Amino acid sequence: MSRVEWTRLQGEDIEAAVGIMLCRENPTAARVKPSRGDGGIDLWVPAIRGATVYQIKGYTGNIDSTRRTHIKESWDRLNKYVAEQHLEINEWYLVTPENPTKEQLAWLRGLTSGAAFPCSWRGLDYVDGLAANHPQVIINYFRDGKERLEEVVQRFLSAAGFNDDAGATEPASSEDALRKLHQTINEFDPHY
Repeated sequence: MSRVEWTRLQGEDIEAAVGIMLCRENPTAARVKPSRGDGGIDLWVPAIRGATVYQIKGYTGNIDSTRRTHIKESWDRLNKYVAEQHLEINEWYLVTPENPTKEQLAWLRGLTSGAAFPCSWRGLDYVDGLAANHPQVIINYFRDGKERLEEVVQRFLSAAGFNDDAGATEPASSEDALRKLHQTINEFDPHY
């Protein structure tokens, strides 16, 4: 699969795809629906004790003062929510398909300096790694996922004899083909 050109995509679409890939990496994760009361949490990954929090931003290009303000607002909401709910945070990550500059890393260190848990920026290289590990998410969201899925389904239905005009196939002989079809569809469509 070719590299994702994140700069050509909408921020909300990027955030949704990154969230899904992170959920695949962390099966116990929960995405938090964006709202005023989301506590600055986009993705919550519980652990035996505490949790890891991901703040996902679909930012590409320069992380200007407006974007820094949005990140700071999310950070402030998280800290307020954690204090009010008496939550334990193990780690916090800002995830965006943009690698930080050294100045931006210094800014983030300043923003998170009082945190009792590690905080870091996971940028373009990290997001590209998620995309490489979960190409089916990228294909489904940003490429020809629907057409590829339909092609694979037709190929398997034909191989299983379901598109054969000669007659019906015995159910027992179809079981293996149906299992392969199910597995293949799940590889291409994360919502199947």
